Amino acid sequence: MQQFKKLLAQAKTVFTRISTYIMLGILLCISAIFVIQQHNIILLTDRVNELESHNIAKAIDYNTSIAGLEEQVAILTEENIMQAGIIADQADELNYYKQYTLDMADALTEYQQALQEAVPYIQFPINWEGPTLTKAKGCIMGPSGRETYYNLNMKNCIKKMRQLGYTPRAYPYWIREDGAKMLGPYVMIAANWSIRPLGSIVETSLGWGIVVDTGEFINTYPYGVDIATNW
Repeated sequence: MQQFKKLLAQAKTVFTRISTYIMLGILLCISAIFVIQQHNIILLTDRVNELESHNIAKAIDYNTSIAGLEEQVAILTEENIMQAGIIADQADELNYYKQYTLDMADALTEYQQALQEAVPYIQFPINWEGPTLTKAKGCIMGPSGRETYYNLNMKNCIKKMRQLGYTPRAYPYWIREDGAKMLGPYVMIAANWSIRPLGSIVETSLGWGIVVDTGEFINTYPYGVDIATNW
């Protein structure tokens, strides 16, 4: 009996030791797990901080890029506004010179028209001191050759001269007091067109004449002139 109690006491002692070792092992495992978890938490925290720093850096770079782009856009916008202003000024200047050119062209046209209307009336004086053609005389030797007169309808002659540019305003048809038929300031005459073409200005005893017609008389008197009158 004593021996059994001794063995039982020894068994309790061994069991207590084993239990203690088991508890120590469990505590060691728990400590190890805790340490590993803490380490993982530290690693995760560092990773998160690293990612946050990276994202913050990217955000800063992004904001910097946006700011740079906005600045470039502002610069480009300002340059475009300046260029647009320059182009607008140049367009205004071109429009000014265009209008000036048009005004000068209009003024030149008016001047040419006025000159065209004035030139026919600017004539050299006739220094003819010989006989003057009259109905009674019928035929004389004038400053440009033999002179005769005729009285026909001048409608076709006037039409022909209008087609050549002798306008009614600058060259009106009228009859002078002495009976000479006039185109503007000129006495209307017939002549040899091969010598004195249509529109030629010829000196006659009745004043400066303009060739508007021709006739069969040129076959006999090639240098003769036939003066249109109402005689």
